[in-house]
Amino acid sequence: MIALAERLAEHRRLAILRCLADLPAEERERLLVLALLTLLPQGAGNVSLIRDLTADAGAPIVRDKILAHGAWLQDHALVVAGQDRSGVDTLAVTERGAEIAEGRRAWPGVAPVVHIDWLCARLASLAMASSRAEVDADILFLVTANLLDTSLTDAMLVLTARGGDVAIGREVVPGVRKPSFGAVMRAGAAAARSILER
Repeated sequence: MIALAERLAEHRRLAILRCLADLPAEERERLLVLALLTLLPQGAGNVSLIRDLTADAGAPIVRDKILAHGAWLQDHALVVAGQDRSGVDTLAVTERGAEIAEGRRAWPGVAPVVHIDWLCARLASLAMASSRAEVDADILFLVTANLLDTSLTDAMLVLTARGGDVAIGREVVPGVRKPSFGAVMRAGAAAARSILER
């Protein structure tokens, strides 16, 4: 029989994944592009490098989507898109974009930086109030299971593709509660709505 503490941890881990998965994918991807650019020398990089780094973080974004996100981010003065001398597509983060990537500023259309304090507040709003130590332990579990990635910065959590699959019940991982049928249906309906609203 599973101990109560482990059962609670399984629920919390699923809730953490759901909190991230509930953020629109495009907004999470835009934040990831900004965050990666802030880590590169001079805050700039070519699109192929950014694509490879998203894959390294476990949340791969195809080149065409990076270009589309780059255009959107440029329209909002968060990056400068261009080409180098050889015609390679590049992106450079602006000061405003860096502020967003570092969590010092919010911007509509870009997901907030997900960190432990944000998660603790979200869990409390779901009537799952948890101590910082419990959430820290759950994050470590989810990172070890390749469901979250913290390789960009220790403060920023990235939902991996596998973590997204677990959040919607497409994959089952021991130690993470499987979502209920109703939760899976609600997630599917929300995903369909977001596609139709584009």
